[in-house]
Amino acid sequence: MLKAASTMNLKYGIKILFFLCLLIIELFAHNYWLKGYSVHTRTFLYLGAGLLISIIPILKIYPTRPIKTHWSMTPIAFILFGLLSWYVWQFGLDLLSTWQVTIKNADMLPVISKMNERFIEGKEVYAIIPEIWGGMQPIYLPTMWMAYLPAFLFEFDLRWMSIGLIMFGIFTTVILLPDFKKRTYLSFLPLIPAFLVFYTYANKDPMTLAFSEEGVVIGYYLILMFALYRGNPFFKGLAFSLCLLSRYSLLFWLMMYVIYWFFYKSKKEAILMSVYTGLICLLLMFVSQALFRLDLFIGLPKIYDEAISDPGLKWKYEPMINRGLGIAKYFTYENLTTLSTLFKITSIALPFALLGLYAKFKDKINKPLFAFCALKLCLVFFYGMIIMPFKYLFFTNTILSIALFAVMIEVDRRKVDEFISG
Repeated sequence: MLKAASTMNLKYGIKILFFLCLLIIELFAHNYWLKGYSVHTRTFLYLGAGLLISIIPILKIYPTRPIKTHWSMTPIAFILFGLLSWYVWQFGLDLLSTWQVTIKNADMLPVISKMNERFIEGKEVYAIIPEIWGGMQPIYLPTMWMAYLPAFLFEFDLRWMSIGLIMFGIFTTVILLPDFKKRTYLSFLPLIPAFLVFYTYANKDPMTLAFSEEGVVIGYYLILMFALYRGNPFFKGLAFSLCLLSRYSLLFWLMMYVIYWFFYKSKKEAILMSVYTGLICLLLMFVSQALFRLDLFIGLPKIYDEAISDPGLKWKYEPMINRGLGIAKYFTYENLTTLSTLFKITSIALPFALLGLYAKFKDKINKPLFAFCALKLCLVFFYGMIIMPFKYLFFTNTILSIALFAVMIEVDRRKVDEFISG
C-alpha cells in the first residue's frame, strides 16, 4: 500500500513537472527565445506543447496524500505577487516612455483612442475615421475598446490598461483561486511562467504591449478561467460577455459549455448563465452603439477573406504568415481561402466533438477539468489555424496555460481532500 502511494505521488510529481516544462516550451517557442531554430521547429514546439497541455490535466493522476499546507503560504503568495507587480511596474514605466504610439507603428491603439474619445464626447463611435489612413472603419467589438475608457477618463497612458488587465487576471487565477486556508507550495509554481511572460515582454518583445491591444483579451480570458472555477452563474455570464465582445474565438466553445452544464451539471445554472450572458451582451452592445452596427461585425470574416484573397496585398501579408507560429505558412498564398474554410469548420465542430468524447469517456478522465481543457484545445486550434497569424495573438493561448496550471493544481488538491475525508 505504501509503495503504491509512493509511486502515485512520484507520478503526480512528474505530471506537475512535465506540465511546467511544456508551459515554458510553449512560451519559449515564440519567436524571441529560440531565434536559432527554424520557424518550423518553433511551430512544432508551440502547437505540440499546447496540445499536450490541454490533455495532461484530464489524466486521472492525483497525489495519494495531502500536499503540505501552512498558514504562511498565503502571505508568501501575496509577497511574491507584489514582487512581480513591482517588476512589471518598473518595466512598464520604461516601456511606455521608450515606445511611443503612432499610426506608423500600429494603427490599433490610435483607432481605439478615437473610439473612446468619440464615446466620451457623445459622437458616433463606429463612424469612419478620416484622419487614419485616409478613412478607416473602426471594427473593434465593445469590450475591446471600452476597456480603455478609464485611461481617458483619468488621463493616463492607455497601455497601462493592457498591462493592468493581465496583472489582474494573473492575480485572480494564481492568488485568489487557490483556497486561502489550504494553499500548498505547488500553488506558487504558476508564478514562474508568469514572471517569464513579463520578462519576455520586457526583454524580447516590448512591442506587443507597446503597440497592440492583446493585453485586454488576455486579461479577459484569465478572468474567465477564474469565473469557471468559482462557478457563480452571474460571474460566468459577465466573463463570457467580456470575452465574446472582445474576440469571437469563444463563441462555439461557449455554446458547447452551456449544453454541457445543462445536461451534466445544473439545468437551472445553465439557463441563468445564458440569460446573464445575453442581457450583459445586449446592454454593452447598446451602450457602445455596436448594436446599431451589427452588419459590420457579421461581415468581419468576409473582410478578412477578401483581404487575404487580394493578390495586391500578398507582399504585405505573406512575410508575416511565413514568420508566424500557425499552419498558414504551409498553404500557398493562393490557397489560404481553403485554410479559412477549414478554420471555420474546425471552430464550429471541435467543441461539440469534445463534448461527444466527454459523454463517452467521462468516467475515465478528471471530469472537473474537462471544460478548461476543452477551452485550451479550442484555442490551440483557433490560433494555430488562423489565416492572419499576427505574432502578438499567440500570447493569449500561452498565458491561458498559466491559468490552467493553477486550476489543475487546485482541483487535484481538492480531489485528494475528498479522497482522504471519504
